[in-house]
Amino acid sequence: MIKKQYVIALLMMPFVLFAQKATRESYVVKYYKMAIREMNLYKIPASITLAQGIIETNNGTSRLAVEGNNHFGIKCQKVWTGPTMSHDDDAKGECFRVYTSADESYRDHSLFLTTRDRYKRLFSYDIKDYKSWAYGLKEAGYATNPSYPQMLIKHIEELKLYEYDFFGTSELDIDNVKKDTSLKAKMSKDSGKAPAEVSLKAVLDPNAKTYLSYVIVDDNFSIEQVAAEKGFTRRELMIFNECEGEQNLTKGQNFFLQRKEIKSHIAVHEAKFGESIYDISQIYGVKQESIRKFNKLENWEQPHAGEAVFLSSLRNTYMKTRTYYELQKEREKLQREKIENDLRNTIKPQKIYIQSPKDSTAVSDAPKTVIHIVRAKETIFSLAKKYGCTPAEINKWNNLDDAPLQLGQKLTIKLNE
Repeated sequence: MIKKQYVIALLMMPFVLFAQKATRESYVVKYYKMAIREMNLYKIPASITLAQGIIETNNGTSRLAVEGNNHFGIKCQKVWTGPTMSHDDDAKGECFRVYTSADESYRDHSLFLTTRDRYKRLFSYDIKDYKSWAYGLKEAGYATNPSYPQMLIKHIEELKLYEYDFFGTSELDIDNVKKDTSLKAKMSKDSGKAPAEVSLKAVLDPNAKTYLSYVIVDDNFSIEQVAAEKGFTRRELMIFNECEGEQNLTKGQNFFLQRKEIKSHIAVHEAKFGESIYDISQIYGVKQESIRKFNKLENWEQPHAGEAVFLSSLRNTYMKTRTYYELQKEREKLQREKIENDLRNTIKPQKIYIQSPKDSTAVSDAPKTVIHIVRAKETIFSLAKKYGCTPAEINKWNNLDDAPLQLGQKLTIKLNE
């Protein structure tokens, strides 16, 4: 009898040890690097990502996580053509995405939030405002559990996950980070709380990165500066990004530091209004030629808004397309809407009193011009693109006679001309 019990105890030991290791703390130790990496790439708080992972996987032990590497409960939906698995959730036998690794799941989670309009409001919150993110996720429909925000906040505060939201941000003082510490060494067996000070090398280990390296285009972006800093030639960077120069680039887009891939681990992308093949190529780091081949598109064809764009395999049917001319019209409309919105937010209409024989206090309409202050690296061509006019019109309005723009120069721009 004693021997039998001893044998049973030995057989059960691996399961007991696994159960002991499957804690919130062990989940954080295993995946915090991925959460920080995604935060620095996609501006999603690492604390939120880790807390979601803890909840959705039950500390990494759920069937979806173990069998499908699905850490965030993302369902198939119409755009997913990759591997799937059936699992009971809100309904019986629902379709869930399957990934080849946790890395893929974390990246798809980032893309899931950043490419859907209903989550757009989240990115207006500060990256360290985890409470707004928690309630915002619920409002956007990420989870059906009414207590989901409180659950996220509970895990974040009990494990001090908010401390990870400082890694890689501008407030992180690299010189003051203790480089001889590590997360595993600092994790307390009694409290299980992660420390604020973690080796920067351990968190941002370049050898652990499995995705394309890139920088984000901003107002101060310069291909020459990036080339000098990263050790490339201008031509190499333009080849990597399939562009002819900075006139092709838009603020906020990815600018790659290595050649793009021939396919993505994400199967399908839903084309947006005003979005081109090049835009999609720069989101996923996939060559334009590959995307056109997968979707049976000619060089002049652009996917129609709402169409599923295949990123890793050949589609069986032809998609609805639009010409580049039609795409430009969509972009012009978006640009006009943006300018009008910016003006509403920044310029208050002034009342101009005009002398009139009948009424000396007659009020004119709001002004149709704005004054633009020239900033560094701005050209007459970039301003024409920004305000939806032509370089010749800017020359005419300001009597420039093709003279080069000067830093701080004031230009009159007629918006309703």
